[in-house]
Amino acid sequence: MAIALMVSSGPSFPPWAQAVNPVAAVGVIWVTALLSLLRQRKALEETRLRYDQEKEFRENEELLRARAAFGRVTEELIATRDVAVYTLAKVAESRDIETGQHLERIRAYSHILALELRKDRAYARVIDDEFLTDLYRSSPLHDIGKVGIRDDILLKRGPLTPEEFESMKRHTTIGANILQDAVSHKHSAKFLEMAALIARCHHERFDGTGYPAGLSGTAIPLAARIVTLADVFDALTSERPYKEAYPPDVARQTIEDESGRHFDPAIVDACRGRFEDFVKVQLAYPNKHVQIFGVTESLLAELSK
Repeated sequence: MAIALMVSSGPSFPPWAQAVNPVAAVGVIWVTALLSLLRQRKALEETRLRYDQEKEFRENEELLRARAAFGRVTEELIATRDVAVYTLAKVAESRDIETGQHLERIRAYSHILALELRKDRAYARVIDDEFLTDLYRSSPLHDIGKVGIRDDILLKRGPLTPEEFESMKRHTTIGANILQDAVSHKHSAKFLEMAALIARCHHERFDGTGYPAGLSGTAIPLAARIVTLADVFDALTSERPYKEAYPPDVARQTIEDESGRHFDPAIVDACRGRFEDFVKVQLAYPNKHVQIFGVTESLLAELSK
């Protein structure tokens, strides 16, 4: 009896207090569940981010590989096109057995002149990398129109009569028309536009006395003015059936004497500044043009590359 009294006489809690422990337990459970859910969501989000990053990395790798492959194919196509165009120019050149490695020299002279010119602020914006590339590709096509000139005129070993010279002058418009026709095709290379201008205008003179249109000054396209000087320098320093080759110094003086008449003075100045490089080009591409079974040695060398 005493024990029972002692138990029953223990402290008693009001009803609100008796409900505290269950409510706290439920709260702890809910908080724990909420934290667990948040952790799961965070882990899921981190997993998704890692997956996206890995996927993006894989896609970037594939994209880089695809771009690299595309770049290689594009370079090969451009190289193939350039070889085809240059070989076409060499075929036209091969009809004249006296010109030697004329195209190689013209291309090199023109590139040297353009590099020197763009040091001048007046030309820096015009002669950008694209201009240089287009000039390098297009300058060998300057005489492509000679394919339309009769052999008895083109290969004549001596001065032309006035009538023959008028016929020879047509190579400028013939070449320009050939190249312009190529430009008219939607997918033609942009450098052919420059090539057409050079073919048409590389016999114009700065004072307006050239042909075929009698253009003067800056009305003559810059690329054509550059190739004009390169072409004349090469003609002066090359042997022909009707003349000896001029020494480089004599050719330079002849060109300087024609500054403002035949040639753009700015381009004459560029030639003067890089004259030593012109001489190096002459040594690198001598004026030899031996025919082997009707095909020129320089053309064979180009085709065998």
